[in-house]
Amino acid sequence: MKKKDKVTIGIVCFALLLTGAVLLTTGKKSENKIESGNAGLNEEVLFEGLGNNQGNTENGGEQTWLDMGYIVLKLSLDDSESRMVFFNTSDGTLELACEDSTCLHTGSLCSSKQLFQYLVSWSDTFYGISDTYRKEILKCTDSEVTCFYKADNDIYGLWGYEGYLYFSTDYGVYRVALEGEAVAEQVLDSPILVGQMLTLYEDRMYFCDEDKFLYSSALDGTDKKRISDGMVYYPQIHDDRIYYRSAQYDADGVYEMENTLCSISLDGEDKQIILDEVYQFNCLDDRIYYITLPNDGETTLYSIEYDGTNRQKVIECQAGYLYVFDETDWILYMKTDGELPEDEVGGRPGHLYCIKKDGTQETRLDYPQVIGE
Repeated sequence: MKKKDKVTIGIVCFALLLTGAVLLTTGKKSENKIESGNAGLNEEVLFEGLGNNQGNTENGGEQTWLDMGYIVLKLSLDDSESRMVFFNTSDGTLELACEDSTCLHTGSLCSSKQLFQYLVSWSDTFYGISDTYRKEILKCTDSEVTCFYKADNDIYGLWGYEGYLYFSTDYGVYRVALEGEAVAEQVLDSPILVGQMLTLYEDRMYFCDEDKFLYSSALDGTDKKRISDGMVYYPQIHDDRIYYRSAQYDADGVYEMENTLCSISLDGEDKQIILDEVYQFNCLDDRIYYITLPNDGETTLYSIEYDGTNRQKVIECQAGYLYVFDETDWILYMKTDGELPEDEVGGRPGHLYCIKKDGTQETRLDYPQVIGE
């Protein structure tokens, strides 16, 4: 072989090796990007345990916690449309839920304009039902909103647990794996009560059927059994006990709920009464947070020990907006702010406030401003 030919072959081999190395490196970078693409914290999301879906979501689960130190929520801005916003727990301010520095927040693709209900989150990835198309489960990561799953029927509840999203429709409860092919599996063949009437704990589901009694089953829907003698609302679990609000009729059978906060063991035994006149409640690691029965839309937020002692008042507020988190000492709540115009009918207007769990540092929040609005 001539020397010239040897040089040419060497150059070709070197070029092929270099190209392969570049492709291999590029492939690894791309693979790493895919793995970290699920988390703005540059970590792969581990869909283990319970998604951050706080117990009381009677009005649609409009808040959830993100590990970057934000609470994400849907909010109607002053004299404007509703938007998804972040509450930054480090400085106590609100901002639009869009971290794209090039976005003007006016286009339809801005993540702050993609409205979510029934929020569920892991790390900084959150899921929810589309506010405008109830058959669609949306996913948001790094301010990019995509369709995660389309159901055949409207969805009325969403929960995340051990690598699955569970959702309810008029035809039962289904679950879809968060990784791999998004195919729904039916786990309950009859509907549960509309609203967040389901909770998941260890290897079982606990839920209210349409008859308002409390049931449990395995996560795949098998071994279904009734575990309550009375009618209940909003089961939540803490330290191997189920907490619920009584939905019993009064002694004369009149449609008037008792609104008593009770607890029972996981098998439905050992019933205990904690306190009366509870409208909504959240079970946290340390205490129960609850609001009293509303009077003309106004209520009071309290916290209490699990044995019913050491009740502490937090703040007077508007009813129907109770969301608290173990991860932060801040609570967001609505407070009556102003009066309705004379020609309008409805409840008095409210504004979003924040406060610490001990009732200090109450602050009226400034809403984000949007260009052209």
